[in-house]
Amino acid sequence: MPKKTQTFNDGLVYIYSVGNSAGEGDMPQSMLELKETLRFHRRMVGLTRSTLALQTGVAVDGLIRCHFRPSVSPQDVAVIEGEQYRVSKVQRPDDITPPVMDLELARLEHEYEI
Repeated sequence: MPKKTQTFNDGLVYIYSVGNSAGEGDMPQSMLELKETLRFHRRMVGLTRSTLALQTGVAVDGLIRCHFRPSVSPQDVAVIEGEQYRVSKVQRPDDITPPVMDLELARLEHEYEI
């Protein structure tokens, strides 16, 4: 079966890791460090995905597909149009060209300073 071709026309997502900006011995202060800037395609959050996420206590506020990058992990923060989201899950579909990843996003209650 031929692989599907994916487009990424919905905008840019900035992927950040959460680091510590405090000096040694000081109270920890979280800060964001830019890891990746990627184009993305918005996807619909299906009923099954939404229900399974709620069973684990996570609300899925968005789902995007972008080029695969091995450095992106569920501990990262995604910023889309100024809104900050926690990456709650990273999945890699096999039947799409170029290699892609789906990111489940959960809105942050307390945003970081960028």
